[in-house]
Amino acid sequence: SPEMISVSAEGKTYTCTLKGALKKEKTKQKNLIAVGDFVHFEKTDNQGSIDFIEKRSSMLLRAENLSRRKTQLIAANIDQVFIVMSLVSPKFKPLLVDRYVLSASKGNMKPIVIINKTDLLDNPPENIVEDEVNADKISLEEFIQAYQHLDIPVIPMSVSTSEGVEDVKKLICAGYIKFN
Repeated sequence: SPEMISVSAEGKTYTCTLKGALKKEKTKQKNLIAVGDFVHFEKTDNQGSIDFIEKRSSMLLRAENLSRRKTQLIAANIDQVFIVMSLVSPKFKPLLVDRYVLSASKGNMKPIVIINKTDLLDNPPENIVEDEVNADKISLEEFIQAYQHLDIPVIPMSVSTSEGVEDVKKLICAGYIKFN
């Protein structure tokens, strides 16, 4: 059965399929189209067929599986990516953030890192010992310093105390941020 794709245009949603030429197109990607793509399509009632995909300004990709032979297109035409990681519970994973930042940068998107749950440094859960809290503080400070040199925003945040929430809102509301 053909893949069904929802297309929004003129305030309506159309259920579309890919036209023959696009279906046959050979690609290294698992999927030809993703959220954020701009397309040309022929419409009939609430249905249609997509015959052209506009050039993308950015792409968020991930490896399809362990063999990494194919990539899966997650989204297209994104200006900025918010990478959210908790500091404590679950534990902060700077190497995972690095991977996400590289993926965003490679795909021509502006990465913004948000480190959440910073309130747990001053009020840790009962299962966290003081040495772990001190290590988390040092890890956060080192991470922020490293990313300052890369000109990538890192926002420590806590929803519980509202730390950083206004900074995140400003970045969300700022709209388009041109990627250098």
